Amino acid sequence: MVFFLLALGVVSSQRRGLGVFALAGLLCLCATFSFSTGLVTWPLLLPVLWVYGYRHLGYSVAWVGLAALAATLYGSGTGSGAKWELLPTFLVPLVAFVGSPLGVQDYELSVLVGAVGLLLLAVNLLVLWWVDGWRPQRMIIWLACAGYSLGAGLGIALGRFGPGKSDWVALNTRYTTPTLLLWCALVAAAVLVMEHLNQSDLIKQRSWPRALLWVNAFAFALAVPLYLQTNLHMAQGPVQDDYFYGHGLAEASPVDLRPYEACIAAYPQQGDESCLQVIFVEEWATPSKIYRMAAYGLGIFRGEAPQNWLGPAYVQGSLVILNTGYAWGNIYVQERGLAGIPERDLIHVAPDAFSDPDLVMLDHPPERQFEQADVHFLLQVAALARAHSQLWLVSAPETAAMADLLGRALQGQGWQAELYPEPGAGEQPNQFLIWRFERPGPG
Repeated sequence: MVFFLLALGVVSSQRRGLGVFALAGLLCLCATFSFSTGLVTWPLLLPVLWVYGYRHLGYSVAWVGLAALAATLYGSGTGSGAKWELLPTFLVPLVAFVGSPLGVQDYELSVLVGAVGLLLLAVNLLVLWWVDGWRPQRMIIWLACAGYSLGAGLGIALGRFGPGKSDWVALNTRYTTPTLLLWCALVAAAVLVMEHLNQSDLIKQRSWPRALLWVNAFAFALAVPLYLQTNLHMAQGPVQDDYFYGHGLAEASPVDLRPYEACIAAYPQQGDESCLQVIFVEEWATPSKIYRMAAYGLGIFRGEAPQNWLGPAYVQGSLVILNTGYAWGNIYVQERGLAGIPERDLIHVAPDAFSDPDLVMLDHPPERQFEQADVHFLLQVAALARAHSQLWLVSAPETAAMADLLGRALQGQGWQAELYPEPGAGEQPNQFLIWRFERPGPG
């Protein structure tokens, strides 16, 4: 957006010339590769250039050629992610996107505010055209600004909107900034309308000019508290992130967030995902990220002492299979529930075992990892188990079927399985199931 505004300023304030034209093209090129919405700067600058004197056919051809080159370079090597067939379903979220700077992070309110804003902009532009005539140099900059907001919104809709996520993407704070230009254009158009109506006889002869002035004034008076309240809500998001990672989620907002903090704090052991559906935490309060924080003892998990969930029944050197469904879930169990058990005695099983590059940054990264409990995994475990009299499995409810698979794979070697500990025999995390496999002695 900055490069777009700089290009507008250069074209509108400098004398016409090839150097200014080239500089505007360079700024649009920078806009294209700084953010995907920068692609809309090319069609928007073309009428601006024409209004400010670049009317020779050569300028238009050169500009279209530069735009085509920029679009080709930007899209080279990538597939098109645009969802043109879903565009009709994006119209309402797109209106919410327009209203997001004044919508207090509320979807329905943002839709209403966006619709009113677009209507007021259209009415003020039509009245200005009717009262003052078509004076392109006076309005082209503001039209381009409004066009940038709408074009950016269209690009975001095609690239980011989709079933089940359009509503919250439309209100995402990272996409709010481009919409501000449309509201600036509305303010400029309304001020120009007020200026012309006050200087004309229409305001004395007819009632609708006074009504329009009052509507604009009322809209501006209402927009100020909405804008301040929306910024307050948007500011709470980063603050909540900071407190969640460094202090406590419930301390970050005047809203009572203690139930959400308690739910997240209990998730590693209880597996209750109900709190993860809250819109302002769903992007980073994922199971893997919560497990990772809990494993490191960060934020709301600080101060938790490591334990050994296997208790005195564990024989040193026995193999322990970790199968929580998440690579970081396995690390959490290792760090917080298997104190004193070295990495060489562990076997990690998780679908994302090889997709997270951060795992190799651990002081003791997993030595034995498998993505699933397939035949290769079972054969490896059976071979390793021959040197042991005890084998342990820690799983989550959704991965509990591995106990049956292991039992069938090891039954020929005389292994017996039991759920450990027995009910009432001691503390055990509610989410995890711990199985102990034993046989009379090593074979």
